Parts: sequence; structure tokens; C-alpha cells
Amino acid sequence: MASTYNTIILDEPFKHLKGHDANQRVLDMVNEVSKKLNIQIIMISDERIPKEDIIASADKVFEISIKDGKTIVK
Repeated sequence: MASTYNTIILDEPFKHLKGHDANQRVLDMVNEVSKKLNIQIIMISDERIPKEDIIASADKVFEISIKDGKTIVK
């Protein structure tokens, strides 16, 4: 029997926030919601918060860029 997972996808949730503290509070909130509700969160970010803070809070991070017309996933 296949397992099912609840998932939320957030597209640039920090887009309208200003300042590191506000961005960090939202990142902490996203983590708390994920843990309390036992859901997977996939988040797209344009790094309005330092990448190191996102990496420290995430289970897995994929960095996607385009070089010479080719998509690169790290």
C-alpha cells in the first residue's frame, strides 16, 4: 500500500518581507508548521534571507540555475 504525504508548496513566501528578522521569523514559522502538522513543505526562494539560514532549517536544498541555456541543479 502506498503512503500518502500532505505537501504545501510555497512560492517565494518572503517576497514582501523586509529585514532579516522578519524573514527569519517566517522561516521559523514554516518549520514549526511542518513539524506540528507533519507535512512536507516545498519552498521556492529567491534568497531574501541568507542561503545559510535556509540550509540550516531545511532537510534538503536544491539550488537551480541556468548557464549557457542549460538548467543546473546542485
